[in-house]
Amino acid sequence: MQGKSKKAGFTLIEVLMFIIVSGLLFNTLMMGGNLVLQNSSNLHKNLVAIETAQRCMEYFVQQIRASGNSPYYPCGQTITASQCYAPTGYTVSAYVSCTTWNADSNYSTLTVTVSGTSSAVLSFQFANFLS
Repeated sequence: MQGKSKKAGFTLIEVLMFIIVSGLLFNTLMMGGNLVLQNSSNLHKNLVAIETAQRCMEYFVQQIRASGNSPYYPCGQTITASQCYAPTGYTVSAYVSCTTWNADSNYSTLTVTVSGTSSAVLSFQFANFLS
């Protein structure tokens, strides 16, 4: 007497379900990748704006430190510097405002603003005390 033999494998329904689920997963991953590629241009523009603002801020801070925190940049003044090169599509501006901190008015805040294709703003507070 011969016994019934069992065949190993997948049914047609199981194979179709695998194809459908795999297709949905692949589609979701591709849509996410497409979104990342679309936004990569904006991320690069933001990075350029931030790096430009940081480079300019570092230049101004070096000038302040070299002057011994004296009023190198008077309050209420817009500052320009040739070292603050703005890449194409961007503009850089810097402004010094008077700041009071803990009832002491001997402080200033330097704000560097990069605008254009993307934008960034950095601020630095420094004392106006003469050494």
